[in-house]
Formats: sequence, structure tokens, C-alpha cells
Amino acid sequence: MLGRAFVDDPLYTWMWPDAGRRLRRVTAFIEGEVRIAARSGRVELAVDTGDHLLGAALWALPGRYPFPHLRSGLAMATVVPRLGVRAAVRLPSMIAVDRVHPPEPHWYLLTIGVEPAMQGRGVAATLIGARITEADATGVPIYLETFNPANPTYYRRLGFTDRQTVEIRRLPRFWTMLREPAIAVPAPQE
Repeated sequence: MLGRAFVDDPLYTWMWPDAGRRLRRVTAFIEGEVRIAARSGRVELAVDTGDHLLGAALWALPGRYPFPHLRSGLAMATVVPRLGVRAAVRLPSMIAVDRVHPPEPHWYLLTIGVEPAMQGRGVAATLIGARITEADATGVPIYLETFNPANPTYYRRLGFTDRQTVEIRRLPRFWTMLREPAIAVPAPQE
């Protein structure tokens, strides 16, 4: 499902320009991300009443990103052979994405995707909303980056603000966004 959701994402079209091979390779890459999030973060799913997968969000817990290198390497080891030579050359450039994370502990939305036929129906907002509630209650911000120029507008509606637009020679342009926690002020006691 996540492979279908991201098959035309600018990051993945840059990584794998050949549309005929892209879905298989995007799916393999995201499979590795799912393994990492399942072992070291959180995977949240949205399903309908028939248990059909509608969407998924992959999270890193506050203070736990970047993930331990050994754990990440083990999770990705099984998928790397399926990514192709082009990815082997381009993946090291992705380290630059990690360098722009905020220094304070934060929830990190690694990936969120919705079954293409279900996009625009509130599935992603529901998945993010659950984390917003927890982040607000604990006073922890939520951070994300996106390579899709259409996404910042969507995330702004959920309370995210622009952090920076990043242009690095070897990568497509991407946007970083942060949602500060909305801490409720306690009512005065009488």
C-alpha cells in the first residue's frame, strides 16, 4: 500500500526514474522503513471495518532518531539487493536529510501514506491526529520533511509550520516542517 501511495513521489522518481521498475523498488525501500519503525519506533495503521488497510504512519519516538545504525542496517539488509544500482549511488545523499532535524526531542513522521483510492478522505489526518493529541499532552513537537511540493499546504492545515526549504545539489528540493505542541493552560483554581 505504501509503495502505491509513493510511486510518483518526487523523491522516488528521482531515485528511480524508470517508471516500469519504480513501484517494486519503492515498495522494497519502504519495507525496510517499516521494519526499522516496527523495531525502533512505531507503526500505526488505519483500517476500514473489513480490515482493509487504508493508510499507515511510520514514526520515530521522541529522542530516538536517528535510529541505531546496526539496527537500521539489519532492517535494510534484506531490501538493499532489491533497490538497484541507482539507489546504491543515491542513498548516501539521503544523510543530508538527517542533518536538518531539530536538536530537541521530537516525534518524527518518517512516512505517512494512504491507499491512492482513499486519498482525500481524512485517513492521513486521522493517523496524524492521534499523534498530535499525544504530542500536545506531553509537550513534544512533531517534525517531518516532504519532497512533494503539494504537501506543505496540507500539513499547514494540521498546525505544522514551515521550518526550512532545503536545496542540496545531489537531492531534490524538500521542505521541513514542525508542529509545536499546543499545551492547554490549566484553568485557575478558585
